[in-house]
Formats: sequence, C-alpha cells, structure tokens
Amino acid sequence: MKRPALWLLLALLLTGCSRLAASTPSPKATPSATAMARWSSAGSIPAAGEGQGLTVLKDGRVLVSGGFSEVGGPPEQTASLYDPISNSWSAAASMTTARANFTSTSLQDGKVLVAGGFGGDLHRTATAELYDPASNRWLITGTMVVGRVNYAAAALPDGRVLAVGGRIPTGPIANAEIYDPVPGRWTAVPSMRSPRESPTATTLADGRVLVTGGVTHDGIYLQATTSAEIYDPLSSSWTTAASMRVARAGHTASLLTTGNVLVAGNAGDEPDSAERYDPALNHWSDTARMPSERRGGTAVRLVSGMVLELGGLQGSAGGVETADVYDAAGDRWFTAGLMDGLSGPVTAGLLGDGRVLVVASAGKTALYKPDGS
Repeated sequence: MKRPALWLLLALLLTGCSRLAASTPSPKATPSATAMARWSSAGSIPAAGEGQGLTVLKDGRVLVSGGFSEVGGPPEQTASLYDPISNSWSAAASMTTARANFTSTSLQDGKVLVAGGFGGDLHRTATAELYDPASNRWLITGTMVVGRVNYAAAALPDGRVLAVGGRIPTGPIANAEIYDPVPGRWTAVPSMRSPRESPTATTLADGRVLVTGGVTHDGIYLQATTSAEIYDPLSSSWTTAASMRVARAGHTASLLTTGNVLVAGNAGDEPDSAERYDPALNHWSDTARMPSERRGGTAVRLVSGMVLELGGLQGSAGGVETADVYDAAGDRWFTAGLMDGLSGPVTAGLLGDGRVLVVASAGKTALYKPDGS
C-alpha cells in the first residue's frame, strides 16, 4: 500500500478548498535585522523518518522515535537517543509497535508517552506505550479509547495528557480523551464542539488547553477552520473561544511568556501570516507577517521567550530552508539563517543549554544556537 507524504496530502487538500474568513490581510512586515545565531551539525541520526516523534528527556538527552523511513513505506519501530554533551547519537530500544504521525509527550516522572498514529499495517492504531530512559525499555500501557492519526496532545498541570481530534477512516473527529499515568488508563472526556484533523493544542498558564484550527467538515467539504475552543480540566468541559482571522491547518502554536499564544503559518492561504490570542480578553490580533511562508512548520520557544519557527513547505519552491524568530515585545520577526542544509518538514526540541536540536525526515540534523557565540 503506497502512501504519499502526509504533509503533501494536507497541502493539496487545503490548496483551493479551504474556506477562509473574509478579512483584510495584515501588512507584510520586512524583517528589521538578522538574529544573531550559529548553526552546526548534530551528526547523523541512526534511524529517522517523516512523522516521527521527538521529546527532550529530563536528563537532557533527546528521544526520536518511529516515523516513515521512506515515502510509501511502512512506519518504523526504531528509536534513537541524542546526547548533547557528546554531540552523538545512539540506538535506543525499539518500540513495541511501529508507528508514525503519533504524539510523543514527556511525563512528570521522566517517562515518555507515545500513542496512536499509523501502525505497521498503515492503519490507525489505538496502542500506547511508555519509554523509560533509566532502563532503556518500552512498556505497554493502556489502549486509547479511539485510535487516531494526525491528532494533538497536551500535558496537563496534574500530570495527565489530553488527546484531541485527529482522523479515523470516516474523516476528522471531535473526540477527546485523557491519559492518567497512575493507573495507566485512557478515559473519554466530552468531545470538542468541532471535529479537527491536525489541530494544535496548547496548555495555557492557568492550566486550560487552547485548541485551534485543523481540518474539519461541514457535511459536504473538508476545509480548514478559523474556530478555536478551550478545555478546562477542572470541570472537564469545553467553551468556544474567539475565532482566528485565518482558517488554519498545518500551523504552529506557541505559549508566549506573556501568557498569550502565537499561531503561525498555514497549509492553505496566507502561509506567512501569524496572530496572537489573549486568553484574558478572549481576543485574537494580527502580528507582523513572517519573512517566510511556512506550511507544516515547527515552532520552539527559546529561553529568551522568543519563538523560533522552522522548516515547512513554501508553495512551488518546495521545502523551506530557513528559520525565523519572533520577538513578541516588539511584534517583529528576524531571519535566523539557513538550517545547515535542512529543509522541509522537521521536528525540533529545546535543549537544556538553550540550543535547539532540529531533525529532518531524511535523517539530517542541525543545532541552532541563538546568540551565535
């Protein structure tokens, strides 16, 4: 069973068939400067693929797991560990289940929860497992209520993990569930008000979770949505949030130090646009536009509080080779140079020393050092 890259499917789906909110686009901002930064290689990862998971461990190492090793191929079970001190990779124990397009979430006890995604037979899987860095072992844990791909997950303040949306064979879903690591069990919670494939889920400063955008359906068409909603884990209930100006999927969402949330990029129209959500006012406002178009990019909040936007696709130009940095205080973007030969969809994580590890689907890697020293 051949399978084109999921980011390509998403881009084709949303090009020409997403219905965007009617509005006047925000003005294009010219970056005022180039951010001081240095890029270097992090070596070759033993096993890498598109749709993989990347999680920074409590001990500072980085776990990269699963993914499709090649377009049209099956998901992998393999996992790798990166040691930032020695700048080296080593093979980790393989997962019990091959998977891709899943979520990988750090738990409070130091273990890593991976769940759902495409299984080895290219069908969605409901299985979940835990990686224990201390023993380098994978442990089977409770099965998800709904097996799903292309969904979002967010760690809650009490140590549980919320999973929302995604896709099943009939299309995008609104189902939500929570994983409790103490009994190792998933429990269904009230569904979202809108079905969403490839949404974002961001834990706010007050412990609630903001879910934005994604691909939904109106009974006839699949389309990106402007809608957003908030889950309150204390009452286990959803409330409708203000809608974004732009219907988005394949975008990023980052919690700023102010408590606001930055969303940026889009697989559909206005892929260079960005906007901020203020939870206190329940209000979205446009920001300056990114220097680069990004469809399916990745974002990491830096130690400085600025946000690094990485990779993605740029229309007919193919993979984006550059990175951009957003400064919320001045509402301005800086270019951060080329990603040391990387391009296209990437995964990334913030290291303990403030650097950012970036991993591309082809197995290439890079390190970003913000101050350029």
